[in-house]
Amino acid sequence: MKRYRILHIMNYYIPEMGYQENYLPAEQKKLGLFPFIITSDRYPPIQNYDQILAPVLGSRIQYPGRFKDNGVEILRLPVILENIHHTYVLLKGLYRSILKIDPDIIHLHGVSGYLVFQVLIINSFLNMPLVMDSHTCYFNVNPYNFKKRFYYKILKRLVYPCFKSKIQKILPINEDAKIFLKDELNIPESKLTILPLGTDVKTFYFSETERVAFRKKLGLNPNDVVAIHSGKLSDRKQTSFLVNSLTGLFSNFPSFKLLIVGSGSKEYMDSIRFIVKENDMENKVFFYPFAQRNVLRKFYNAADIGIWPGDPSITIQEAMACKLPIIVQDHRDTKELNAYTNGIVVRRGDKAQLLSAISKLVLNKKLREDLGEKSLQLVQDILNWKSIAQRSIELYREALGRP
Repeated sequence: MKRYRILHIMNYYIPEMGYQENYLPAEQKKLGLFPFIITSDRYPPIQNYDQILAPVLGSRIQYPGRFKDNGVEILRLPVILENIHHTYVLLKGLYRSILKIDPDIIHLHGVSGYLVFQVLIINSFLNMPLVMDSHTCYFNVNPYNFKKRFYYKILKRLVYPCFKSKIQKILPINEDAKIFLKDELNIPESKLTILPLGTDVKTFYFSETERVAFRKKLGLNPNDVVAIHSGKLSDRKQTSFLVNSLTGLFSNFPSFKLLIVGSGSKEYMDSIRFIVKENDMENKVFFYPFAQRNVLRKFYNAADIGIWPGDPSITIQEAMACKLPIIVQDHRDTKELNAYTNGIVVRRGDKAQLLSAISKLVLNKKLREDLGEKSLQLVQDILNWKSIAQRSIELYREALGRP
């Protein structure tokens, strides 16, 4: 196999995280490719950055220049223009940097924004093989208002028709992203192949020893049935809805506990803590801040059930790798996460369905264990970064027209 030079281009990069951009290039390197990353000189401008990520990452603005993460060389370029409301950037010196790296293929992360336009225009001159991936789903463009619809119509009618011959493949992360590309951008089926998100099985795995020790550290009893909800917390993740739904459940199941690991805006977290306090759930619902991955694994090992009733998150795959059954929303954006029927799906915002799913798992230890084994098997078979990297190489070869 030729050792292809793969240039990943993306708006933002946060080192030592569990995202696609952290693991896919690193696993590609282990498989013999030469990946390289170009990104901006800053972290993403997420809402309430100072409250949520600054305590962990520090300043959002970083220095331009080169560094390594997971063994992959990364070049941060200065930003010419940034739209913090849509996380779009234009990069200074991108054309020269691409020429210097001279990749066999460009992997552009994203299908909209300034950087996408910049790469498409540059590549109209360079004519390099181009693969794009897309995390854009109907759920994460909400509210899909007139302004957004108008923007995507411009992409559909003006931008992509001009550049479609320069794009070999687009890789949506799930079925919802694929349908969005077909319906909203008129991308033909022949150019679309799903490449799902995965997890790092060397960091996230089940350990009975760790489970016993960490449950003891958290003050949990051996008979407690523990659920976990983790990640960046917001109404889109349905965190408040989850806590509100549990107000009457604890009296029926005294051994049931909920761990909330992560953070959101101060106002949002205060509102959830208020619900907990007002309903005397302070000895049932426990809050923990963002945790490093090796500590987050311990939380998953201490738990018995993972619950994400709203927008999906990469934390779901991490929990599955630790052998947790999952409760997720019944939608095409979670189809790949429940491919082995390793969880229970519930209609978004349906309190009765959510409580029924939780009750079923709390009452049935064997069901929890069976679904947890299926979660682990799905990760081992498909949703791990090594398998996904191997699949990406196959897709690159197709894009290059090589066997």
